[in-house]
Amino acid sequence: MGTEMVRIRQSLIIVGWVSICVLLIPANVSAGGLFYPDVGTVALGRGSAFVARADTLGAFYYNPAGLSKSKGIHLLLGGNLNDLNVDFQRRGAAEEGEGLDGEWFPLDDRYFFDPDDPDNFLGVGNPQLDYSNGVEDPQDFGSVSQQTPLIINSVTAIASWGDAFAVEGLALALGLFAPSGYTKHRYDPDGPQRYAIRELNSTIIYPGFGISYAFNRYFQLGVVLLNGMAFLSKSQASRLVPTPGDTHYNEDAGGDASLSLEFKDMSMVTGIIGVLSHPVDWLEVGVSVKLPVTMEAEGTVDYTAPEDDYPDAVSVEGHNNVVVKQRFPWMVTTGLRYIHRLFDIELDFVWENWRSYESIDIELDLIIDLDDDPDTPDNEIPDTYVPKNFRDTYSIRLGSDINVLPEHLIVRLGWFYQSSAYPENNSTFSLDFPYGEQFGLTFGLTWHAFDFVDLNLAYAHIFQPTVTVTEGILQQSSGTRADILGDGSVMLPLGNTVNNGTYDVNLNIFSASVKAHF
Repeated sequence: MGTEMVRIRQSLIIVGWVSICVLLIPANVSAGGLFYPDVGTVALGRGSAFVARADTLGAFYYNPAGLSKSKGIHLLLGGNLNDLNVDFQRRGAAEEGEGLDGEWFPLDDRYFFDPDDPDNFLGVGNPQLDYSNGVEDPQDFGSVSQQTPLIINSVTAIASWGDAFAVEGLALALGLFAPSGYTKHRYDPDGPQRYAIRELNSTIIYPGFGISYAFNRYFQLGVVLLNGMAFLSKSQASRLVPTPGDTHYNEDAGGDASLSLEFKDMSMVTGIIGVLSHPVDWLEVGVSVKLPVTMEAEGTVDYTAPEDDYPDAVSVEGHNNVVVKQRFPWMVTTGLRYIHRLFDIELDFVWENWRSYESIDIELDLIIDLDDDPDTPDNEIPDTYVPKNFRDTYSIRLGSDINVLPEHLIVRLGWFYQSSAYPENNSTFSLDFPYGEQFGLTFGLTWHAFDFVDLNLAYAHIFQPTVTVTEGILQQSSGTRADILGDGSVMLPLGNTVNNGTYDVNLNIFSASVKAHF
């Protein structure tokens, strides 16, 4: 039995380490299903319905064909102030009698037996009995709120040269933007959410070069080439070996292991292709395609063993290197714009192929020494992958510019809806990126302050229906399962479910930019 228990213990440790898979969820692209609509003050003020208009330097992101509309030298600098409010009330798991797979395995005291052979004692508590269930009634673990609601992000800096080299219709541009998304999350380090997240920080920038040419009014083409750079860090708690059936012990902070990760990828090559057509004076049509992005982030892991369970520090040998590979999807936007002398109205449709995001692939160069006993074998952590189960998403955007004082003051109004990328039952919904189905109302204005300067302001309020998760699969040790016998016959989840509960989210965005033209 001693050898068997050592092997089981090693398996549990390995699965605990696989929990790093939840530390990196898409953070480097703006996505209709995972974040909020795109960058740029002018576009935001009109509900991000901008692919057909694309007549400012925001075209660099929305539709590079629109760069050819600008003549001469143009400069743009802008950014957002975001106010994200998140409240999470964590709950237990399924009602009594509903196991993770719809049935219970036999349970005798706190130990697990092979369901096909009751005499085969495996020596580990029954993981099919979700420990956060509390056996009779789902456990209430309390609530927590985001601690850093206000941040500045989505910085944009773009310069363009229209009719470059005296070639009519040719435009060149250099730009840098940080995609939409809330880049800093911080929660109570000992709160009920700690197994999903304690703190998350991300800095992502996309510098690039653009070229556009207007062949005629019926066909304008533009291309932007980008090289993204991402710097990411996250910390969370993990339960090394949860104790079966003991909800309260499993939530004792003294038994938590701590994981802190830092990753970066300096070469995420991608691009944007855009087409515009102005077939009649009152109609404009735009199409933009954002190419997929592959991130291969390299980094390191810092690990702290549980103070109560392992007073002798568990050591990490080798290079403690980690490589996380993710591929982000295509994004296609189409738009129609009606043009009047005093106003315009644009309707856009956005589709994103998040279904192609199958998993997070993780390569590890790690060896775990459970103790200092030379007779206990060390554990080399294997490479792994974790499925995410995302769905394709879509967004509908409606916006308008109104010339209140022609040549001096423009007022904007907008609305948008976007679907959620999470599975229908929200089984993987988490505080890392708590964005589901959303509705937004926006307002903006441009003041032509001087002959060569425009001041732009925008505001957006984003509503999100309360998300209630009752079938969560994220657990203290891992969202995956341990092959406890090594033959794939018994795959066991571990620990209390950590993402069940209610999520109340709303977001306010204040955006400002300055454009100079010469």
